[in-house]
Amino acid sequence: MFAREAVTEEDIHRVLAAVRLDDLVSHLPHGLDTPIGVEGLQLSGGERQRLAVARALLADWQVLVVVEVTSALDGVTSDEVYNALRVYCAGKTLVIIAHRLPRIDPTDQVVLVDQGAGTVTPGSRAG
Repeated sequence: MFAREAVTEEDIHRVLAAVRLDDLVSHLPHGLDTPIGVEGLQLSGGERQRLAVARALLADWQVLVVVEVTSALDGVTSDEVYNALRVYCAGKTLVIIAHRLPRIDPTDQVVLVDQGAGTVTPGSRAG
């Protein structure tokens, strides 16, 4: 089982496109069936991050916590991954822990922590 019982190949390709891994998969010799090594060692750090996000987005969950989920990505790809998170997490709880504020909108709350003290800003826009 990839992430949940009812996941289809179409679902997989849709989420891979959302996190910009569709081009990589299209160039693999056996597509989705291509071995990528133990713990994905044949992938770059950014590809591993995006694959982890894709798997999480295909899972059946109500709360998702991501930590430094785009730390190995360039700005454009990072924005696209955060957009995928926003779309796939609609109606669910998404907690983003990051040193750089993502450009994800809308957010219900932003908590900025500086030297252990947190400031909650309801209805803030991150970015």
